[in-house]
Amino acid sequence: MKKSNRIIFWLVDPFSKTPELQRSAALALHLYTEYGDCQIFPIYFFSAYLTGEYPLSLPLGLISEIKKTGQDKLNKITQNIPIHDLRPLHIVARPYISMRDSVDYLHRITRKLSSVELIVTSTHSRKGLKRLFMGSFAETLMLHAPEIPILFINPYWRRMSDLKKVVYPTDFSPQSKEAFLSFLPIAQRLKSTITIIHKLVFAWPPALMVSLDVGPFYEKAIESELESKKREGKIWTEEANKYGIKAHCFIDHHEEDSVIDSIIKYTKTRRALIALAAQSGPFTTTLFGSTTRSLIRQSINLIWVIHTKQKSNQELKHEKKPEASAA
Repeated sequence: MKKSNRIIFWLVDPFSKTPELQRSAALALHLYTEYGDCQIFPIYFFSAYLTGEYPLSLPLGLISEIKKTGQDKLNKITQNIPIHDLRPLHIVARPYISMRDSVDYLHRITRKLSSVELIVTSTHSRKGLKRLFMGSFAETLMLHAPEIPILFINPYWRRMSDLKKVVYPTDFSPQSKEAFLSFLPIAQRLKSTITIIHKLVFAWPPALMVSLDVGPFYEKAIESELESKKREGKIWTEEANKYGIKAHCFIDHHEEDSVIDSIIKYTKTRRALIALAAQSGPFTTTLFGSTTRSLIRQSINLIWVIHTKQKSNQELKHEKKPEASAA
């Protein structure tokens, strides 16, 4: 039987004190590979430090023992979870200075292997000081990953029997549309239906509108914006229809909800895969810095994050402008 040339990197920690977290990722992988054969490469990043500061060079014998023990633990994690073509555990053992180093290592590998279509990783969904002090490999990966989608597995994600329901939050920016179009072939293979969700952002608080007596003008502007977004949503649904995908667009215009509140409320009672761009347009800092991270920490759904090639407005602002040539 010919092996699939599609590759998935599973970033796994077989030595984790919370094996149920790794098992959650295994269950998600089983679900995804039901829709087509893939080669699953489990990768464990092992770093050794003396007193947490000075890096150690590990002898090859010890690395072999770590790999053997790690493989035994991985076998227990995946026990009774059928994952087609799960390859042996690969240990990357070197003293990393930072989590960014391991992400850069992944970047170098994926440049050589064009058939890598997905990176799967778990997240502890930590919040507050605990997350701040312990750091987050998942968030480092989200910020600096190569242009390959990442599937984030929350330990509390609601089990699904399939991946046929997808929710796609968007601000309708070019970056978000690029990510949406790149996801459509995946949705087609998963035989998914897509709900495109957009949250209207209200620039003025209601109290200010009343005090300045601009309510009627503001309401007219919102109605105009709502109709504009509905038209844009129709264009996006038609793009999905070209792939034979059923899609519809939901515009949330409730003033009291933030972007993240809107997405969490909508998906709270729906067992669905949430797919979205890693970064977006004018609200890049808000969307990427808050919404995507908050979804990964708070949502009980699987999160599919898509990196795009287009630069956001925020990134373009930080680029150095070329100096004008002398006359």
